[in-house]
Amino acid sequence: MPKTQEKHLFNRLSAEKQERIMHACIEEFARAGYINASTNKMAKAAGISKGSLFKYFSSKKELYVEVIDHILEDFFGYVQSKDHYLEEKDILERLKLVTKETYSFFRKKTSLFKVLMRVKTEGKMNVMEQLKERWEPKVAFFYGRFFSGVDFSNLALTQEEFIKLWNLIDYAIDSEVLSELNGEFSMDDLEAAYENRLGLIHRVLKNGIYKKEKK
Repeated sequence: MPKTQEKHLFNRLSAEKQERIMHACIEEFARAGYINASTNKMAKAAGISKGSLFKYFSSKKELYVEVIDHILEDFFGYVQSKDHYLEEKDILERLKLVTKETYSFFRKKTSLFKVLMRVKTEGKMNVMEQLKERWEPKVAFFYGRFFSGVDFSNLALTQEEFIKLWNLIDYAIDSEVLSELNGEFSMDDLEAAYENRLGLIHRVLKNGIYKKEKK
C-alpha cells in the first residue's frame, strides 16, 4: 500500500497522539459504519480540528483503510503472540483454540470487531482489496505458522484445500450470524451464535454427513 504525504505526517506524530486519533476513528466507524461516520465527531473525540485530521489522511476513504490496517495489525499481533495451540496436532482442535483466542481478543476490544464486521456488510467499499498487497504475505505467514506440525495423515484434504474450504465456511457463518443479529449484539450473543455453528461444522468435518454402518 503506497505511502502518502499525509500518512508520512501522521507517522511523525507521537505514539500517544497516533493512538488517540486511531481510537477516536475506530469508535466512530464502529458506531456508525463508513457511510454515516462523522469525521467531525472523530476530530472532536481526538482533540484535534477536522482540518488537522485531513492533514494526516487525504480522504475519509483513506482514513477507513488505515483504520482497518491498524485493527488487523493489532489482532494478528495478539494471535501471533500466542503459541500454546501449536501443541495440538489435530487441525480441528487447533482451530478451536485459535477461535477461543479470537474471542478473548475481541471481548477486550469490541469496537475493533464491530468495525471488521461492518467491512463485511459494506463490501462495496472494497477495503480489503486495497490492503491485499500488504497483507497477503502476513496472512501467508500466519497460515504457515498455524499449520506447522499439524498431522495431515488422517485428512482427505491437502493444506491448500482445507484453507479454501474453511474460508468458504467462515464467510457463510459470518453472513448468517450478522444477518441473525442484525447489527445489534453483545459479545455473549456473538460467541453463542458462532459456537453453535462451529460445533456443527466441526462434527460434520470430523464425522461426515452419513450415518456409520453398524458392523
